[in-house]
Amino acid sequence: MIYTILDPKSRTLTFANAGHLSPLLVNSNEIKFLEINSGLPLGLQDALYNEDKFEISIGSKLLLYSDGVTEAMNASSEEYGAERILNHMMKPLSSMQSLLEDVRLFTAGQPASDDITLLTIGSK
Repeated sequence: MIYTILDPKSRTLTFANAGHLSPLLVNSNEIKFLEINSGLPLGLQDALYNEDKFEISIGSKLLLYSDGVTEAMNASSEEYGAERILNHMMKPLSSMQSLLEDVRLFTAGQPASDDITLLTIGSK
């Protein structure tokens, strides 16, 4: 689980992470995975979770994705992986839809082993 609070006035994102994958920040200057603290997945044991806070610029978007995206496999049992997400999102016309299509093409009909979920949050 991950929770994110977007404060549009201060242009900040606040995160608490319970074992989720690092979000991808896409803006005009760079595309990078945010280094956020990752706690234990919920329900394993009692745990405390740290919050991380980041400033975002106008026009930025944040991509959250499930491990079903990174772990989607092709016929050779190769995973799609975080690097392919990063490389895809570097393309000028990339979107959630184009990323889902890229995962579909990569897996070439292989069954998904987990949910494939994407969410983007944008700043205008």
